[in-house]
Order: sequence, then structure tokens, then C-alpha cells
Amino acid sequence: SLREEINATADPRARAELEVLTGWITAERGGHEEAAALFDSAELHPELRAWVQVGRAFIVAIQRETFFQDE
Repeated sequence: SLREEINATADPRARAELEVLTGWITAERGGHEEAAALFDSAELHPELRAWVQVGRAFIVAIQRETFFQDE
């Protein structure tokens, strides 16, 4: 699994990249809080901050879409 791969990755940059990827997939599957935590971890790497912001915006978009579908 990707979470196992994150835990097994020693290189901090590679680990952060996996956190962004896993955060995105987790958000798609409805795990918004877990995805946000993964994005928080990845944000420690300045070169990934833009991707983290996109991931967070994706979570907000999903939550808004779900909210408006429920009305």
C-alpha cells in the first residue's frame, strides 16, 4: 500500500511526494481529514507547497459539491 511505502521511504523529499499522492487519492475516496494530515506533512517541503494547496482546494471542492448535492 502507499502508506506502507511512505513509512518505508527514507528520503524526506520522496516521502513528501508520496504523501501528496496518497493525500490526493485519500481525498478522492472521502478521507478528507486524513488527506489534510498528509498534505500538512508534505507542506514542510517548500517545493511541494503549491501541490499541497491544490490538494487542499480539491478537498474543499469535493466537500462543497457534496454539500450542494445534499440540498
